[in-house]
Amino acid sequence: MLQVPAFRPCAICAVAGHESAGCTSEGKCANCKGGHTSFSRSCPKWKLEKEIFTTKVKKGISFPEARRLVQAQTTTEGKSYASVTKAPLVTSMTQIKRVVILTTDTDSDPISPSGAHLL
Repeated sequence: MLQVPAFRPCAICAVAGHESAGCTSEGKCANCKGGHTSFSRSCPKWKLEKEIFTTKVKKGISFPEARRLVQAQTTTEGKSYASVTKAPLVTSMTQIKRVVILTTDTDSDPISPSGAHLL
């Protein structure tokens, strides 16, 4: 029987076809494509999976339940609320809302253009 070796990309550069021991490339994560090795504990995907596993064990729930719970508590695409709000807000134009308030006084004439007040 023919045995097919397991497909394993290099743990350092995430490219198939060579062993990690002989790799001379810069680190590139196979999980998140970041500038670190795939076994780095600084990987955001690794941190997410660790949090899911920890939640599963602590709460005694299934992996899908833990994943839903953790993902509901984290922001999308790995962006924190602080990093999103820190970026300057750039708009193409300033929006101005003009409000017209018409007032009447029982002692004066009905509403006239002179009675219009702009804010």
